[in-house]
Parts: sequence; C-alpha cells; structure tokens
Amino acid sequence: MTRIPVALDGSCSGLQNLAMALRCEKTGSSVNLIPSDTPSDIYSDVATMVAEHLTKGLAINTGILKAQARREAIEHVATVLGKEKKRSKASLIGIVEKAIETKDTSNALAKEAYDLYNEQMNAWAWLKFGINRKLCKRPVMTFAYGSGVYGFTQQLKDDILYPAYEETQLLLQQAEITAQEAEERFPFEGRGDQAASMLAKHIYKAVLTKVEKAATIMSWMQSCSRLITKNNQSIWWKTPLGFPVLHRYMKKETLRVKTNLGGHVWKPSIQIDTKDIDSRRMANAISPNLVHSLDSSHLMLVVNQAIDEGINSLALIHDSFGTHASEIPRFFQVVREAFVELYKVNPFIELAENFRGQMPEEMQDSIPSLPPEGSLNIHSVLQSDFAFA
Repeated sequence: MTRIPVALDGSCSGLQNLAMALRCEKTGSSVNLIPSDTPSDIYSDVATMVAEHLTKGLAINTGILKAQARREAIEHVATVLGKEKKRSKASLIGIVEKAIETKDTSNALAKEAYDLYNEQMNAWAWLKFGINRKLCKRPVMTFAYGSGVYGFTQQLKDDILYPAYEETQLLLQQAEITAQEAEERFPFEGRGDQAASMLAKHIYKAVLTKVEKAATIMSWMQSCSRLITKNNQSIWWKTPLGFPVLHRYMKKETLRVKTNLGGHVWKPSIQIDTKDIDSRRMANAISPNLVHSLDSSHLMLVVNQAIDEGINSLALIHDSFGTHASEIPRFFQVVREAFVELYKVNPFIELAENFRGQMPEEMQDSIPSLPPEGSLNIHSVLQSDFAFA
C-alpha cells in the first residue's frame, strides 16, 4: 500500500511548452524534450556560461582579499583608460579613486572609470561567492513567464544576496566568524544590490543565447499586445482546449477613504480601476498568461487521459504531475502523450489570426510575422526519460 504521491516535474515547463509549440530543437534539447542518455540541465548550463563570461573579462585574481582586489581593479581601469584616452596611468588612478570615493559620475570620464571599476569588482565578488545552478534556477525558470532583467535582479536579491548578507552579519555579531571570514563569505559591496543588477544582465544574455526562438515568440506576443491595446481594448483568446481567456489590466487611480474605526478616523488609500487599459502591464503580462494557458491545457489533458485509464489518485501543481508509485510507469507515458496531443498543431498560428481579428482593419497588416518553426519532432518526447522526472 502506498499513500505518498510520486511527482513527475516538468524540466523548466514554460520553455518546454514554447519549444513544443515552435518545434525548437535547440530549446527542446536544453529542456529534455529529446531522448538522451543523461539529463540536460539548462540551469547549470546558464550558470556555466555566465561564470565563463565573467572569468574571461576579469583582470583581477579571485584568490585575494577585497582590499587588494580593489587596488588591482583600480590599476586595471587606469591602464585600460590610459590606452583609450592617451593619458598617463598615474593621473587616471586619481580619477578612478575619486569617482569611487565620491560616487560623482557627472563627468563622462569619471562615469566610465566608475562603471569599469564596478564591473571588475562585481565580477570578482560573484566568482568568489560562486555562480551555480541554484543561483540561476529561478531566473531561468521564470523567463518564459515574462521575467527579465528587473525580475532577475529582485530574485537574486531576495533569494541569494539578502539572506547571505543577513546570515553573515549575524555570525559576525555573534563572534562566530572574523571580519576577514565575513568578507570571504560575502565579498559584495553593501548588501549586493549593484552586483545583483550586473549579474541579472549576464544571466538574461545567457538565457537568450540558449532559447533564442522562445525569446522571439515572447517578443512577438508583446508586440501584438501593444498593437491591440492602442485602441484601449482588452485582449482575449481561447486555450487549445477552448477555454476562453480575457486578458485585461486597467490603469489604477488612488482614492482616500475616510472612515471611523474604534473611535478613530482613518484615511486608508485604495486603488480602483479606471476605464483605461494599462498598455504596459498588458504587454508585460501577456507572455506569462499565454504560457500558463498552455501548461494548464496540458494538465487538463493529463487528468482526463489518466482518469480514462483508471488512474484516479492525482496530486497536481501546474507543471508537476503526481500519483501513486505503482501507477508511475503508465502515468509517465500519459503525461508525455498528452504533451504531444496538445502540440499537434502550433497554437500560435490560430492565436495570430485571433489577434489580427481584434485589430482595426487598417492595422491588421502591422502584426509581426510568427518566427519560423524549427525542426523538433514533437513525438521525440515520448522516448525522453528526463522530460518529466
């Protein structure tokens, strides 16, 4: 007897859905849609790409302490600028040091020096801290749901840097580590905000390299959204299973409400919808909402087919499919068969016609073309042992 569900989780399901829809072999290979003897790990691949890029551009040794790293970074920046600006290294060292101390970048040369210095120090700090799978997982995983550089930055702060900073400070206050050990544990400036912003850009570039076609269709969705909302209208579509979706985000206005509570006057602020479409939020949200439309359709197909085959105990979270261990061999096939069924036809073809019909006739020709389909055989997922694991 078993009562504990065994879960089959999609290998970065957002990208899996886009890869299947677009027949993208490159993305499909990265997220285990193609049979392989060993699992692909897009999170580790991105981490490796980022680390290699930072290492290639780093001119200072990661084995040194921060004070020495700062000196080497200043020397490097002065050398680089000296060659570009035809100025003496000694004079430029003074400019770099002043820019770092005052953070005054109103002067173009000072700004360039300050940026180059921070680029070196942030790269040094990240490589010393360690760039690994865990660090890159959430940014990569949320990319297909609309997360970009800003979102990646916040994730790095909330998931990695702030907890590491607070833990290091606590250990330091409790005298469990020395100041030098604290610096080794957390080599960033402040709480690492600037370092988070820098690394987010590198992660974003690496993800685009790995999943170029998926990035293209996301851009296509945003372009369509901007065109449709020019006329202050919401957007609608149907999922591949026919479920209607209304995509609507309105601009907000703030109201102060005067009320009495416990004998005191309170004036809380509330936000209410206006009658105007928020075009920016509509464009930002269309990719994640569409991808969720697709993976929810997959889940529904899985449930229906599983029940038809007598598998009635299910534990589900949009990209995680669980049942009893005794049912897993067949259930694993069901999950993959439903995925193939969902993508027999590229859903973006119908979606493009749907979007075109929501535009005024004079604007319909302005809708961008869909990216060309790739060469992925969608049936290959049926033989992939690591697509859902």
